[in-house]
Amino acid sequence: MTLPVEFCCERIKQGLTNVCYEHPNRFDRPDKAFDNSPNLDRYGLIIHHGGGAVVRIAYCPFCGAKLRDVADRLFAELDSLDQEWEWETVPEKYRTAEAWRERGL
Repeated sequence: MTLPVEFCCERIKQGLTNVCYEHPNRFDRPDKAFDNSPNLDRYGLIIHHGGGAVVRIAYCPFCGAKLRDVADRLFAELDSLDQEWEWETVPEKYRTAEAWRERGL
């Protein structure tokens, strides 16, 4: 998983970067509460029910900082292209959080 370049606080960084070799999928770890969607810079609380569901969060639960989320902007820009799209066909300039940062978003 590609993670954000910067974190708002050490606690959320630890929650996203601790690696467990016994459970490589963070959704299988009951002690993991956070997930980050690297392409969208979207954060969420993991719902531990055996699937991959998350509840999106906009603010860090530890320090209160606003968390980045470019998903709404991405989808609005893609919809403005007036064409049907699938994630695999999305132009590279829209596909990564790094590309969004380069554009100042």
